[in-house]
Amino acid sequence: MGHLNINSIQNKFEELTATIKTIGAHVMFISETKINLSYPKAQFSIPGYSLYRKDRKKGGGGIMALVSSSLIKKRLKPIKNYKPLELIALKITTDTNNMVIIGIYRPPRNLCGDYLYLLENELSHVCNWGSLQSNSVVIIGDMNLDRVRPEKREGKLLLDLEIEQGFTCLISNLPERNTVEQL
Repeated sequence: MGHLNINSIQNKFEELTATIKTIGAHVMFISETKINLSYPKAQFSIPGYSLYRKDRKKGGGGIMALVSSSLIKKRLKPIKNYKPLELIALKITTDTNNMVIIGIYRPPRNLCGDYLYLLENELSHVCNWGSLQSNSVVIIGDMNLDRVRPEKREGKLLLDLEIEQGFTCLISNLPERNTVEQL
């Protein structure tokens, strides 16, 4: 399972296809696809995968999921529209487990005032809704929040959500940030 923020899929689809095949991903979420309904579904299909899209009507954003055809899956329709979030929810059934995977993209925006309160509530609601669908929930995507900085609002928001929901972050070893020296 994986996620990529592709920042416009139109000219990167061949690379995406190669990446999915190389890593053997059964489920891949892609955010910031930056496409709309004028792009036909067939343009982004990969043999052996089912395609799910949530496009914006215009400009930026968008999220997509490619799921191996070998998996038993169903797209779930959330009970409401989550204003600050773009998401795709899927229920995956295996021989031993059912799980809900929710791919989320949140466009960057300052976390202050009413927006911070709205985002906290919407993320909590999405997670609660997912938990009602299955006792195994995976949240994946790009929420433009930095969990590594718990002293900042964005890090605290994610850590509080993990505690509230009983989630475990599976990313335990983050790569060092690249630094560029100017000569």
